[in-house]
Amino acid sequence: MKRETEFLYLELANTLRVQIFSGAIQPGQFLLSENEMCHKYQLSRTSVRKALQELLDEGLIVKIHGKGTMVAPEAGAAGGVKTLVIAAPFSGFAKKGLPILIREFHKRHPGVQVKVLPVPQQIESYYKSLVELGAEPDIGFVIDSDFQRLHLDLWSPLDDFTATGLFDDVPQPIVDVFSQDGRLLAAPITYSPIFLAYNKTLFDYYGIETPAHAWTQEQFVETAQALTRDIDGDGMPELYGFAVNSDLNRWSVMVMRQWSAFGADRHNPLRTHDMVQAFRFLQQLMYRHKVCPLYAVSNHYLTQELFEENRIAMILTSTFMMSGMAPHYGIAPLPRSFGDGSMLIVNGLQLFRESKNKELAKQFIRFCLEPESQRIMAQETGLLALSTAINREVFGEDRMEALAIPGSGIDRGKFLHQILPNLDMHGELDDTMIRFWTGIEKPETLVERLKTMELFGAAPPVVPT
Repeated sequence: MKRETEFLYLELANTLRVQIFSGAIQPGQFLLSENEMCHKYQLSRTSVRKALQELLDEGLIVKIHGKGTMVAPEAGAAGGVKTLVIAAPFSGFAKKGLPILIREFHKRHPGVQVKVLPVPQQIESYYKSLVELGAEPDIGFVIDSDFQRLHLDLWSPLDDFTATGLFDDVPQPIVDVFSQDGRLLAAPITYSPIFLAYNKTLFDYYGIETPAHAWTQEQFVETAQALTRDIDGDGMPELYGFAVNSDLNRWSVMVMRQWSAFGADRHNPLRTHDMVQAFRFLQQLMYRHKVCPLYAVSNHYLTQELFEENRIAMILTSTFMMSGMAPHYGIAPLPRSFGDGSMLIVNGLQLFRESKNKELAKQFIRFCLEPESQRIMAQETGLLALSTAINREVFGEDRMEALAIPGSGIDRGKFLHQILPNLDMHGELDDTMIRFWTGIEKPETLVERLKTMELFGAAPPVVPT
């Protein structure tokens, strides 16, 4: 688990961004000294310096020798230049897809400056605090699971978008996930399933056969074992065949069929047995077969880094995480015992109700939805376009089939709120599974405790298995 203090410097960097964007600190004005910031924000000098470095890298501040740190003159919009502010968390799309769309938008509208205000997490309370601080963002980034928990009074509906044909070639579930009571409250921009990716370099180097379409759990384990290797002979693996982690958006794919059935009929002993078997398989991958690096269980970003460094051969991931890596990885089906389909994640943009640039903000969102914008984003990043036709053109039918989203729809996919309707229990679920991930708690005990939690509404009666 991350320490609460680990990224405090990001909070300071963001506080200063808000003050600069809102005009609370004007271009040409000096910031507090490092000592003053340490005292005011109760941070170490190292954290303060890391925060300032973030702003230096973004060109928001400059250091004047002998005088201090000043807000860059160009940090303010020049006269006559319109400015849009997008509040977006640190995500794959915000880092890789959004800059492409902003670049293309600026080509068409050179008189518009688009600023991205990074926020640490996708929670409405944080967006409200931005408004209270005077940051006045125009557009907010949202993912489907957070959208389910938003209060609607913060956002302006985008009903006119649905009547313009922008979503004619978009799978309907992708649009519906951002609709409530018949009103569109966010525009989907890109989406991704969670899928099994394999490292082509490692499979080729060790002569391992590419994962088959209908392989079994046993074949999956054998492949992972063949790729788990003690390279330097010190008795400890430096290369692992597979990595799983405790993020619900990852491990749930491997128990999704049982999890869905557990939610629909979780007092049924047969369903309980299926759940136990699914969790047992996950635990055995780590502690019996030892094909998973335990240190990556709680951090899917670390898992991703190790995959890119050729330290892990197979991971559960998304196109958001894999953007830009298309030539280096392949997509494999999960063993057939896990069933069809996948977990789906949708990224969208919302219009802040308090935006002072609503028409310009709508213009930007519409631009992001245009076929040519979507095509450029897909070609340059590997992120999926909304259009099925564009995805077929850019990625090919085979890749779409491998992602379990072939043809014209994504009927086999599920969203997190469909698997875990009570999303407020997400954190509690993570906490209650800690002992399971350490290997201390048996799957039978975990499932019995899950049956007593109100994950799906009212707690069900506990039925012996």
